[in-house]
This record gives sequence, C-alpha cells and structure tokens, in this order.
Amino acid sequence: MPGLIAGQLADNQGAVGLAALDALTQVMPGDGAEPLRTAFERGPSQLKVEVLIRAVAGGLLGHAQLQALVARALDDADPGVRRTAFTVRVMERRALSHALESRDEDFGRGTKEVSRWLVQRARRAQGVAGNPPITDAELQAARDAMPAQGTTGAAITESDLEPLLAAMACRTPDTAVRGARGLAQLGDARALGALLQLSREPDAAIRRVAASSSRHSRTRALASGWCGCWTTRTRTCAPPRWTRWWRWTRTRRWHRRRPPCARATRTCACGAWTGW
Repeated sequence: MPGLIAGQLADNQGAVGLAALDALTQVMPGDGAEPLRTAFERGPSQLKVEVLIRAVAGGLLGHAQLQALVARALDDADPGVRRTAFTVRVMERRALSHALESRDEDFGRGTKEVSRWLVQRARRAQGVAGNPPITDAELQAARDAMPAQGTTGAAITESDLEPLLAAMACRTPDTAVRGARGLAQLGDARALGALLQLSREPDAAIRRVAASSSRHSRTRALASGWCGCWTTRTRTCAPPRWTRWWRWTRTRRWHRRRPPCARATRTCACGAWTGW
C-alpha cells in the first residue's frame, strides 16, 4: 500500500502530490521523517518545497534521516528549492534570523513567504474554509510556533553561523552568495575570499551581489580593526606589471601596520588573497 501511494508523489499536479504525501504520512508509522524523505526524493520541486516547510514546522530539519536531504536541497536544480532550504535553515536560529532580517531585504521577503506557507498549512490542518487574507498577527504567530534554537535578539554565537557557512560552501553560486552575503553583513571576514571568487561568476546578478557585499564587509571589517587590504575590491582582469608591483608593495605596508594579518605571506589571516 505505501508503495502505491508513493508512486503518486511524482505527479506534476500539485494537489495530487500533496494528497499522496498526506496519505503516506498516515499509513507509515514513526515520527513522519520517512514520508518526508520519500516525497523529497520522488516528488517535483513544488513538493520538495512542501517537504521543507513541513520539516521546519515539525522541528525535523535536524533529524538523522533529513539532514542529508536538507544539505542536498541547498544545491538542488530548482532555484525555489534552494532559496527555501537556505531560508528555513537560517530561520531555525532565531538570533541569526532576526539579525539578517534587519539587514537583508531579500532574506526578509523569504522569511515572510515561509511564514505564509506555515499559516496556510495550519489553516488546512484546522479545516478553515475559503482563503481569507493572512494577517500580520498570523504570520508572527506562525513564526513563534515554529521550533527553533535560541531567542530573538540574543547574541549570535559561532554555532548560529553554521547555516551560513554551510551555504557558502555549496557548489551552486546563488546559494554560496547567500551564505557569504549573510556573513559579510554580520562583519565576518571569512566571507571575503568566497565573495572574491563569486565576483568572477558569469551571472551578472551573482557578481553584483558579491561586489556590493564585499564593499559592505570591508567597511564593517575596517571598523572592527581588520587589516583593510586592497584585495577585497572586485577585479575583472589582472592589471599591468607596474600596478601589480605597486599594489603588492601597498599590501605589505598594510600588513606591517595592521596586525593580526600575516605580514609576508600571500594569504591574510582574514582569508583574502594578497598576491597576483
């Protein structure tokens, strides 16, 4: 019986896939992680997004059966699945989510979208008829009811940054730039090397986000006492030899005056590459 139901998960009609997932959840015993894993592996992108929403609503993102699934979602072929996976992973850390919402408009839109999906799911579970407008109170209630770590407004710890570091390490450029942008907006110099690489991507939108985030990160890093070397500037090609010599000399002067960067090496302690 579960096999027959699972065969309907791949249907391109969204309602059919959702009905199959609901039925599979009822017939399969356990905490609900196995039906979500099956639906993500067999279903289309729309159903994958639904799986992520149900996982975060049930506090199952950290489940042993779903951890690898969520990591794969960050590199999924569908951009909507990648964006949702990044958003729900960050929303799991209340302090981090609160800090990024006040700095990143795109992430703020993503959290509102996830909150709307949570409200719609709660309405379906309660049997609410029709489609009345979603109020801000409902959005906030859905956010508060979502299982998450930490408290809103608390200091961000190193463990809170794990979703951003994991996203920055992804192969897909748009996921990597979301993670690096988040770290840069928090003043974390570890984002600089990734932003420099992403500034050379063929996609103009990725290059634009990387360039703006690099400037933002450099300003914050200078305010916190970082070395301020020139390598964070976006470059499209190598300059002439005399310019390379001048910039390398200037960089070494920065290193002599501004600890704690390594002075005579090609890589700063902040992760920026200092030589051509």
